[in-house]
Amino acid sequence: MVNQKKRKAPNRCGEIIGGRYRIDHTISMGGMGCVYLATQVALGRQVAVKILMRASAKHEKEFRQRFLLEAAISARLRHPNIITVHDHGVNDSGELYMVMEYVDGEPLSQLITNSGRLPMLRTVDIALQICSALRTAHKAGVVHRDLKPGNIMISRSEDNQDFVKVLDFGLAKRFITTTDDDDEIRHITATGQWRGSVRYMSPEQISGRPVDPRSDIYSLGIVMYHMLAGHVPFNGKNVETVLRKHMHENPPSLKSAASPAAYDSEMDVIIQRCLRKKPSDRYSSAKELSEELKAVRQMTGTSQLPNSLVSNRETSILLTHPPEASSLLFSSPPVAPLSEASLAAPGPSLAQELRTTLASAVITTITVAIVVWLFLNQALVNTSPIEVHLSSAPQRAEVYLDGIAMGWTPFKQTFSAENKSNRVTYVLKKDGYLDLTLTATLSSSPISVHRVLEAASPKSTQSPNAPP
Repeated sequence: MVNQKKRKAPNRCGEIIGGRYRIDHTISMGGMGCVYLATQVALGRQVAVKILMRASAKHEKEFRQRFLLEAAISARLRHPNIITVHDHGVNDSGELYMVMEYVDGEPLSQLITNSGRLPMLRTVDIALQICSALRTAHKAGVVHRDLKPGNIMISRSEDNQDFVKVLDFGLAKRFITTTDDDDEIRHITATGQWRGSVRYMSPEQISGRPVDPRSDIYSLGIVMYHMLAGHVPFNGKNVETVLRKHMHENPPSLKSAASPAAYDSEMDVIIQRCLRKKPSDRYSSAKELSEELKAVRQMTGTSQLPNSLVSNRETSILLTHPPEASSLLFSSPPVAPLSEASLAAPGPSLAQELRTTLASAVITTITVAIVVWLFLNQALVNTSPIEVHLSSAPQRAEVYLDGIAMGWTPFKQTFSAENKSNRVTYVLKKDGYLDLTLTATLSSSPISVHRVLEAASPKSTQSPNAPP
């Protein structure tokens, strides 16, 4: 492999762009141009200015069209997790520039490099914000097509939490035709041209087939795998090897790649579904994916049934006392025999005797109150209803009890107290997945169960209404 020297960004500090933006220093340099930290002079506002490198004369027209398309798409997308585009234009030297909000943070790629692997909950929180951004883009009919850690900025919110900004819609493509400009858009983003980063590219994008939101779902699956494992699932010595793996190989399980602290079986199932080769086998939308991620986050740290699916969890309050406890609580202390010395000694004053008597009465009252409270609380526990909570990945599995359809996950059922110690058996059913049987013993405390459904063998045919 030829080791090429990395190009250095030109020093343009102090230069005024578009008559309004003063360049302060270089942020980064990529294959298409440079990004600078700048100040909008009139407002004193910090912004990021992307200045694109000049294209060859042969491709100048397409280059400008693509830039204008990116600016138009980005300016139309308004969402807290999407970078805001303020302005764009051509400077005096004919260079194209775009002005964006400045994010004081680091790319997700750098965060992964520094951390190695991210914890599961942090990965879920970042992925949920990306999903939220994609939902807005997809609703506007836009597919990103180049979702990767380098295009995801991570900053810190006021409460010191990760805050995500998705940027660079330069490779975005409209997948809904609604305007007179769509023919031009389709020409600029012509099917069959590779647009995107190979390690995060969907099989349909590689093969030049039409893309839709499920292509971004695939790329996000790669990003989530990268966060948890510290590396991408498909890698190789050359581009051809990586492309072939995307097209024909299943991703390795996270269990062999992630750290024990980062591995979660539900997340493994979610990512595996994101990375299915056929778009119709993936999540249909970013909303559906986000619902699964929220279920994982909600169930993390919640008590669950053991893998045997049988729970004997019982919590009770025991009124236990040491031997002869009742006599200690309610009997008077033994009286010592009087002696001549005690008769001769001066006795306590009447006030002292009253204080002692009063203190004893208060202690006795408090003790009796505690015993009564414990007794009543135990009676309340024994008569409290028993709750069972069921959830699944994916959600919306139909729940059956004794052959009767009860509802869909997430599911809640309440039993009366007399059912305590009874065993109940549920069956979860969902198209495309194997039936799952759950057996639990009802106890005093609520029972929460979350299980991952196992996908059935792929069907040879699909529903006529299923997306391609």
